[in-house]
Amino acid sequence: MHPQNAVILAIELGTTFSAAAWHDTASGKTYCIRHWPNQSQSSEKVPTALSYTSKGTCQWGHLRSTANPLKFFMLLLNEGGYMSSADLLQQLETERLTGYSGDNTTGLAILRSMTQMIPEGKKPADLAADYLRELYKYVVERLSEANPTLKDNLESEGGVSIKCCLTVPVIFDDKGKEMIKQAAIDAGIAEKHIYMISELEAAAMHCLTDLNETKGSLKVGDIYMIVDCGGRTVDLMSYQVTSTEPLRVNECTRGTGGLYGSTLLNREFEALVIHRIGKDAFDQMDDEDRQVMRKDFETEIKPKFVPDHDDNDDDDDDDVVVTCALPGVPDNPKRGVWKKKITFTTKEVKGIFEPTFTKIAEMVQKQVIAVQETGRKNVDGIILVGEFGSSTYLANWLKANVRNKDGTEIKLIRPLASALAVVLGAVSLGVQMHLSGETSWRGIASCRRARYNYGISIAEPFRFGFHPANKLVMDPFLGTLMCIDHMNWFIRRGEDIRQGVGISVDLGCRCPIGDSEEVQKEQLVFERTIYVSAEDTAPMDREHPSMY
Repeated sequence: MHPQNAVILAIELGTTFSAAAWHDTASGKTYCIRHWPNQSQSSEKVPTALSYTSKGTCQWGHLRSTANPLKFFMLLLNEGGYMSSADLLQQLETERLTGYSGDNTTGLAILRSMTQMIPEGKKPADLAADYLRELYKYVVERLSEANPTLKDNLESEGGVSIKCCLTVPVIFDDKGKEMIKQAAIDAGIAEKHIYMISELEAAAMHCLTDLNETKGSLKVGDIYMIVDCGGRTVDLMSYQVTSTEPLRVNECTRGTGGLYGSTLLNREFEALVIHRIGKDAFDQMDDEDRQVMRKDFETEIKPKFVPDHDDNDDDDDDDVVVTCALPGVPDNPKRGVWKKKITFTTKEVKGIFEPTFTKIAEMVQKQVIAVQETGRKNVDGIILVGEFGSSTYLANWLKANVRNKDGTEIKLIRPLASALAVVLGAVSLGVQMHLSGETSWRGIASCRRARYNYGISIAEPFRFGFHPANKLVMDPFLGTLMCIDHMNWFIRRGEDIRQGVGISVDLGCRCPIGDSEEVQKEQLVFERTIYVSAEDTAPMDREHPSMY
């Protein structure tokens, strides 16, 4: 049966910025939302930020007059095991951010500060639901305005349904993914119309399809690494092409991520300004003047700055100057401040970028090595996506500092509209799922790498010197010594999981003899809790701290 006409709506709920795109299956056209509330100019993305008025109403996106908006709450959806914001705050004081590598000191400080601002009675999941509710409502209004013939048929009985594709960071565990889905349901989106899609697989769908269609350079066996450079995080995953028509890939390694997003550069820039003009002068700037300074760095310097040379000639770096708007600060030629502008040397600006670029390059290099340690060939290309993926400076830095094990250079690719690669790929995957009638996520990956260990707790014959003594019990039926709470893992972290291939596990359960045949049949159907652990070496005790 031919599928019903539908609108496939994709939403990328990013840590710093969000994006939306939609596809009308009747016309076959795809549209990106580029106009957002409270903004005079078009933009590919909208800030993932919100605030609450004294009456409890929610403001979102481009906030006009909020000094301390709530940001980065999406990262907190992957932090489980807390009952209140106070519990979460304590958890962030003692533990690192789940799934992200590297030194998280700065990132944790920001998250702790934001957690303290969460209104009483709300959790990060509530913030996500409130934000998504407003974003979803706005996008539906926009697509109704863009296509009036759809307006009266949207979500009506027998009319056009909206299928919502929500992208999920590769780092998120099963609980984090479920939190995002529940936030969408709480936002009023029907569960049956929600598709959960991996951000990096969506980006791979868009970028690899584009390579195949526009350049014809995609070949079976090619390996490409997707590097999503966002505002707060950098996530990456490597894929090997197994088919070009239709596009199919295998994951080469587990995805990795780090808190090395481009907002770190903003903080380093402000630190440099304060160092130059002094904290007192900076504090005396009013909010509007600081926003002008930040916007100039965000839109002019950060995406466009590229050193003119590749050598390390510090003398040349001192000769070239970079200018940024700095209203509200008195002229001081000795400090480089003149006529509402401040100047920096190239060397100073490079000092903003290069520490973060070094961390990103180290993370990318580790994944290149991990790919080749699986026995695969060299990585053919690195594809930069995300709001900072268009940076020429970052591309040049990775090209100069990342190599295959044999020393060969890796091709760097920056797609057009790299900031929208995730959401456009999510639309394409959503269309595929709708047309095929699928209701669960399949994607383009035929084989994925397990992010976690999955198993059940069993009892097995006790072995002295191997099993812990506190797990020793006597079997009441057979009188034998048994070890309880022993884990039987049927999926281990890092193992290949093939699409559509089930996993069988032999289990036994004792049933009393003498009950009626009907009761015995009921007892032959039994349930077991599936436990999950993120440890590289799966623990054998059910009570291990990593288990949930």
